[in-house]
Amino acid sequence: MSARRRGGGESLAVIPARGGSKRLPGKNLARLGGFPLVEFTVVAALRADLGRVIISTDSEAIARVGRRWGAETPFARPAALAGDETSTREVIVHALRHLAETEAYRPEIVM
Repeated sequence: MSARRRGGGESLAVIPARGGSKRLPGKNLARLGGFPLVEFTVVAALRADLGRVIISTDSEAIARVGRRWGAETPFARPAALAGDETSTREVIVHALRHLAETEAYRPEIVM
């Protein structure tokens, strides 16, 4: 799924969702109102028509939930980018590099 935005460029929504939360273990799969938290983010991004929606995760369980609700999981996030000190910027740069190298995909807008 991809969308065209003003100016004609592709847009990409990257949802960072690592499996190893220390303060609240299993946070992204924790249920709120019967649904995993990560689902709310995926559904909101898809409903907002943000373009292509991917999840960057090191967890197959999170990836499975994301795919079930319509997000793409084109890669597994490496362990080196799944630590407490990893910045969102590093995660997004990794996603953009991976997509450029494997798909020649270069969005104009990244959220």
